[in-house]
Amino acid sequence: MKNNLRSIIRIFFLILIFTLWSINKIEVWLFILLAGLLITPFMGRVYCGWICPIFTSIDIFSPIIKEKKLQKYNKYFQKMVFKVVIFMMFLVVFFLTKKLDLAVPFFILLIPIGLLIAVLFGSSQWHHICPFGIIFSLPARFATKGYNLISRDCSKCGLCVNKCANSCLILGKNRPLYFGREHCLSCGKCKDSCPQNNISFGKLPLKQSRGGTAL
Repeated sequence: MKNNLRSIIRIFFLILIFTLWSINKIEVWLFILLAGLLITPFMGRVYCGWICPIFTSIDIFSPIIKEKKLQKYNKYFQKMVFKVVIFMMFLVVFFLTKKLDLAVPFFILLIPIGLLIAVLFGSSQWHHICPFGIIFSLPARFATKGYNLISRDCSKCGLCVNKCANSCLILGKNRPLYFGREHCLSCGKCKDSCPQNNISFGKLPLKQSRGGTAL
């Protein structure tokens, strides 16, 4: 039921951003971004998982995103220097779209860019360098709520790891682990994939909510 609700909300916001563009009110999206940023320390990256039109578009086209032709370059997406350089490039593009008053605004332009990177490198690589994702990852380190194991009785089937949209999970010796709160998109794919229903969204222990490690 929750998965259906999330799909409806995501489609609504995808339609909304194109509607705002068509009526020349795309700047309204900035307020939606700011609202998402404000709730991030409390709820995690809900904007990324439930609202972001780029993530929604990638999921829509995921059945045809099969081969990642340039996957051998994926290691660079993890490097902070690379992320900073890409972020600065996106910042330049943002100001150019404003200054030159381009027909396609920055918020819309990022959708095909995100899709292209997802096709070539994989969707998780886009999440690593998305300019908004980089911004949201900062307050997300202090998120007080997120996904967590209900009990330690994990079968280690690995389904949650495979479904994670941003490669946040690894299989530890005893249970799956989060790399860090800042990377979790709050999309709930790990919860939906767990055959034991052993993952829930709720309050995180203090040590997990400050950059967190274990589920």
